[in-house]
Amino acid sequence: MNLLGTFTLVFVALATPGPNNLFMTRAAAASGMRATVPAAIGVALGGLAMLLLSHVGLATVLLGAPELRQAILVAGSAVLIYGGLRIVASAHRRQHAPELHDGSAPAGVAALFLFQFVNPKAWTLSLTIAAAMPASIHSGADAVAVSAIYACFLLVSMACNLGWAAFGQVASRWLGTAARRTHFDRAMGLLLAGSAGLFLLQP
Repeated sequence: MNLLGTFTLVFVALATPGPNNLFMTRAAAASGMRATVPAAIGVALGGLAMLLLSHVGLATVLLGAPELRQAILVAGSAVLIYGGLRIVASAHRRQHAPELHDGSAPAGVAALFLFQFVNPKAWTLSLTIAAAMPASIHSGADAVAVSAIYACFLLVSMACNLGWAAFGQVASRWLGTAARRTHFDRAMGLLLAGSAGLFLLQP
């Protein structure tokens, strides 16, 4: 197994914009870095659980049942698109009634843990990494390599989530007016819905 290649895949996939990163950015901009830490933990643990399930055989099931894989993709994308459009609608309502607060706050560990299971990007990453890992552990070297992959995934996921949250924290300094906050939330909502829509365009 090419550990360097796997580590690179994990970093690039988790660091590039996606539903998790967009959520972290908006949540930190709205509520601050500290309030976003539970969400980052939930994302990391959810992704780790998906990787474990993929490694122990779920990948084989999904790859052998394209209809099931497509159903997960469509359902997950629909949930993300709906969430993105809700953010846009909330920003629109707040623009016309500034005294209203959308009541949104960063979700906790459990909510973001479960969110991973409807996130098409998370499934794609988990299945890809699992395919590069030994199907079973036959030696101490295999055990070390697999453990290193799991540890890398968890640490890189936390680092990337908190990195995007830090970006949101910095952005919050610019969002000092209601108009800027509205534009920011609209952009985040549209990006979230758009990133989910791109999954549906994949062959």
